[in-house]
Amino acid sequence: MQQVDPMMPWVAENLGKTIYIMASDYAWPQKMTEAITAAYEKAGGKIIGADYYPFGTTDFGPAFQKIKSLKPDVVWSMVVGNDAVTQLKQYRSFDIKQPLIAPLDEVFNKDALPPGVAAGTYAPQPYWMALDNPVNKKFIASFRDKFGQEK
Repeated sequence: MQQVDPMMPWVAENLGKTIYIMASDYAWPQKMTEAITAAYEKAGGKIIGADYYPFGTTDFGPAFQKIKSLKPDVVWSMVVGNDAVTQLKQYRSFDIKQPLIAPLDEVFNKDALPPGVAAGTYAPQPYWMALDNPVNKKFIASFRDKFGQEK
């Protein structure tokens, strides 16, 4: 929720006004769907469908056909664990064009994916200061120059 609320105005403005949600069938995605719906509607968007899949689902083809039929602007996935790896591989193989939002570190180990499969996936995640790349190092240096070392 704390990651969803601030993201939804950006999603509505930059990715589109309709979302289809696909998720594993248990309490966390169901409650998150409620939070996503409330925040997205407040931002002017609409959830046009939400479907929940049992653990162990190996064929997400019917979901992808539904996406092609509904034509949402964005797909939000909360499919978890090994099912998330299967789902994301199939998502790419079905050539779904809509942007995908998935909280990557919460739903699956991105290291379990073949290279490039998660590329282009939006992930509502907190900032991690420990990121070891030139962009983050520059950001940290600029931040500390402005606010001091202790911040």
